[in-house]
Amino acid sequence: MFEHHRRAACVVGLVVRAAWASGVVAFVLFVLGGAWASPALALPDLSVVLGGSDPLHLSVTMLTAKTKFSNPVETLKGEGLLLLLSSGELSASGTFDLLFTKVKNEKSEACQSTGDASGEVLTSGSFDIVYTSLSPLRLGLLYLLTTVEAKCGSAKVTIEGDAISSLSAGEEEKTSVGGVLKGNGEGKPSIKTFYNNGGTAVTAKLTVNFGTGKKEAAVEIEEEVKVEAQSGKMFEITGEEAALPEFSSFARCREMRGYAGFPEKVWRWTEGPAPCKAQSLGSTGGFAESAFVTGKEGAAEAVFTAAGGFSVKCTGDAGAGELAPAIVNEPKEVKLFRWLFTNCVESLGGKCTTSGGTAGVISPGSLWGAIGYIPGTREVGADVSPEARTAVEVNRNEFNAIFVEFSCPATSVKIRGGLNGQVTPLNSGIAGVTGHFTLTYTQTAGSQTITRLEGVEGGVQNQLEISLNGAAYEKLGVSLKEELIPVENEEIRA
Repeated sequence: MFEHHRRAACVVGLVVRAAWASGVVAFVLFVLGGAWASPALALPDLSVVLGGSDPLHLSVTMLTAKTKFSNPVETLKGEGLLLLLSSGELSASGTFDLLFTKVKNEKSEACQSTGDASGEVLTSGSFDIVYTSLSPLRLGLLYLLTTVEAKCGSAKVTIEGDAISSLSAGEEEKTSVGGVLKGNGEGKPSIKTFYNNGGTAVTAKLTVNFGTGKKEAAVEIEEEVKVEAQSGKMFEITGEEAALPEFSSFARCREMRGYAGFPEKVWRWTEGPAPCKAQSLGSTGGFAESAFVTGKEGAAEAVFTAAGGFSVKCTGDAGAGELAPAIVNEPKEVKLFRWLFTNCVESLGGKCTTSGGTAGVISPGSLWGAIGYIPGTREVGADVSPEARTAVEVNRNEFNAIFVEFSCPATSVKIRGGLNGQVTPLNSGIAGVTGHFTLTYTQTAGSQTITRLEGVEGGVQNQLEISLNGAAYEKLGVSLKEELIPVENEEIRA
């Protein structure tokens, strides 16, 4: 019932270019820089492990990756990138060249930097490994670009400044590292702040000038960029980083029960050469790898309370979904295919029902979310919101999509926003037919107790809101304690 974020990711770039014996290969890197204050914060280092030799070169070619330079005025879009990162002996910094391919402006005119082929925009600079958060401790790559001059048709474009990406870390030896570089589609990057070795917060700023003056910009790559060390070298990044919580399977499939509220009451999870599959007894249907069911045996009371006093009480709930594959630098994603609240009655006594459904049953559409830390603690929370949110809403961390819509005898109800609760236990395996995680949602008079999670949805506040008979939206709180049973034996590492 939620979605997710793991360790911070290393943003390695956009595309780099370098000449090889037969042709030109693009490589990219973002550099950083900085005037550092007095050494109060030890910065991390990137180094080749024992037996290897400096320098270290990391590269990748991604010819189908969608890329973007965005600002509030205009956007450059591209497809493809090449990347090379180079670092010397025990250093937190290095150099880069960055190339975007198939770059066009909004008039579909090909763009090119000086001396490069049509559609190619090459940037160069240096990078530093920095902290983007001190609590929890999290790493990132700060890129300082040498000014780039390019043309799109007859229009001149200037790109300059610096940008930050997330960085996958951990002090284990590795041969590759991945990163994510994102923005809101209108010039605001997801990560803007880093900390120098004096522990002072510094804001990075990238600008693009399309001929109407400098405007804040963001570099965006739609998928993770993962670079591999050349010549099979192994390396490590020293410097502690606090990982975001994650699900971890520690055993194979198991037989388990379902909950009232579904046509099939029991699922049998079968093991084979393929990943675990969920197959409902008496049905040919099934769920994907890492599936789960939610609900609670007996009385599972869910109470929806509006700030203005309206309330709905349901005496049962059940759901089903799956855990999405983990992505480096991203929260752990969870998709809830189906969530039913049963025996739902409003405060005046009438049954509340989703359109076209069984009387007394409220059923949201598909939902997704993530797990992250509850602010100021090492406790883990779960966030869930409508899958129907638009790309713009997701990029801006906004919650306007409808969570669920239903009708009571004298009241039509629309609910929007996101829902946050706490998930337990942590660092303890869930196994056996009765093993489960517990999800707890609490509220007071319409105000949800947990309204944001670190590392999820940009850490912004979000809670459910309700509109009655088309009136203005007001806060809505949910009280519910339910169980989540995964198909595989799992634990949440935090």
